[in-house]
Amino acid sequence: MNIRPREGVKPISDFRRDSARMLKALNSTHEPILLTQRGRSVAVLLDLETYERLEYVARLRSSYQKGVADIKRARCLTHAEAEKAILGKLDS
Repeated sequence: MNIRPREGVKPISDFRRDSARMLKALNSTHEPILLTQRGRSVAVLLDLETYERLEYVARLRSSYQKGVADIKRARCLTHAEAEKAILGKLDS
Protein backbone atom coordinates (compact mmCIF):
# COMPACT_ATOMS: atom_id res chain seq x y z
CA MET A 1 0.00 0.00 0.00
CA ASN A 2 1.61 3.21 -1.14
CA ILE A 3 0.65 6.76 -0.29
CA ARG A 4 1.11 9.12 -3.22
CA PRO A 5 3.06 12.19 -2.05
CA ARG A 6 0.89 14.84 -3.71
CA GLU A 7 -2.60 13.39 -3.44
CA GLY A 8 -2.22 11.15 -0.41
CA VAL A 9 -0.66 13.52 2.14
CA LYS A 10 -3.03 16.09 3.63
CA PRO A 11 -2.80 18.49 6.56
CA ILE A 12 -5.31 17.68 9.26
CA SER A 13 -6.71 21.22 8.90
CA ASP A 14 -7.68 20.39 5.28
CA PHE A 15 -9.40 17.24 6.50
CA ARG A 16 -11.37 19.18 9.11
CA ARG A 17 -12.45 21.68 6.47
CA ASP A 18 -13.28 19.21 3.67
CA SER A 19 -13.74 15.80 5.29
CA ALA A 20 -16.83 14.83 3.27
CA ARG A 21 -15.05 15.27 -0.05
CA MET A 22 -11.90 13.50 1.17
CA LEU A 23 -13.89 10.55 2.50
CA LYS A 24 -15.78 10.28 -0.78
CA ALA A 25 -12.47 10.23 -2.69
CA LEU A 26 -11.03 7.70 -0.22
CA ASN A 27 -13.94 5.34 -0.79
CA SER A 28 -13.73 5.62 -4.56
CA THR A 29 -9.94 5.34 -4.98
CA HIS A 30 -9.22 3.00 -2.04
CA GLU A 31 -5.91 4.83 -1.60
CA PRO A 32 -4.90 5.78 1.94
CA ILE A 33 -4.62 9.36 3.08
CA LEU A 34 -1.78 10.36 5.39
CA LEU A 35 -2.79 13.18 7.72
CA THR A 36 -0.14 15.55 8.99
CA GLN A 37 -0.10 18.04 11.82
CA ARG A 38 2.61 20.70 11.95
CA GLY A 39 4.42 18.85 9.17
CA ARG A 40 4.50 15.51 10.99
CA SER A 41 2.57 12.35 10.17
CA VAL A 42 -0.18 11.74 12.75
CA ALA A 43 -2.70 9.32 11.19
CA VAL A 44 -3.58 7.25 8.14
CA LEU A 45 -7.14 7.06 6.83
CA LEU A 46 -8.21 3.85 5.10
CA ASP A 47 -11.48 2.94 3.47
CA LEU A 48 -13.34 0.18 5.31
CA GLU A 49 -12.74 -2.48 2.64
CA THR A 50 -8.96 -1.95 2.75
CA TYR A 51 -8.93 -1.94 6.56
CA GLU A 52 -10.93 -5.19 6.72
CA ARG A 53 -8.60 -6.82 4.18
CA LEU A 54 -5.54 -5.80 6.21
CA GLU A 55 -7.15 -7.15 9.40
CA TYR A 56 -7.96 -10.45 7.65
CA VAL A 57 -4.39 -10.81 6.37
CA ALA A 58 -3.00 -10.07 9.86
CA ARG A 59 -5.27 -12.71 11.46
CA LEU A 60 -4.41 -15.24 8.74
CA ARG A 61 -0.66 -14.62 9.19
CA SER A 62 -0.97 -14.98 12.96
CA SER A 63 -2.92 -18.22 12.63
CA TYR A 64 -0.37 -19.59 10.18
CA GLN A 65 2.52 -18.71 12.50
CA LYS A 66 0.77 -20.40 15.44
CA GLY A 67 0.23 -23.50 13.32
CA VAL A 68 3.89 -23.62 12.29
CA ALA A 69 4.94 -23.21 15.94
CA ASP A 70 2.60 -26.07 16.94
CA ILE A 71 4.10 -28.33 14.26
CA LYS A 72 7.64 -27.51 15.41
CA ARG A 73 6.68 -28.39 18.99
CA ALA A 74 4.93 -31.58 17.80
CA ARG A 75 1.62 -30.29 19.16
CA CYS A 76 -0.46 -31.64 16.31
CA LEU A 77 -2.55 -34.65 15.36
CA THR A 78 -2.68 -36.78 12.28
CA HIS A 79 -5.89 -36.67 10.28
CA ALA A 80 -6.94 -40.03 11.70
CA GLU A 81 -6.29 -38.89 15.29
CA ALA A 82 -8.25 -35.69 14.78
CA GLU A 83 -11.13 -37.57 13.18
CA LYS A 84 -11.23 -40.04 16.06
CA ALA A 85 -11.22 -37.25 18.65
CA ILE A 86 -13.99 -35.31 16.90
CA LEU A 87 -16.19 -38.35 16.29
CA GLY A 88 -15.65 -39.43 19.88
CA LYS A 89 -16.98 -36.08 21.11
CA LEU A 90 -19.97 -36.28 18.77
CA ASP A 91 -20.89 -39.75 20.04
CA SER A 92 -21.01 -38.66 23.69
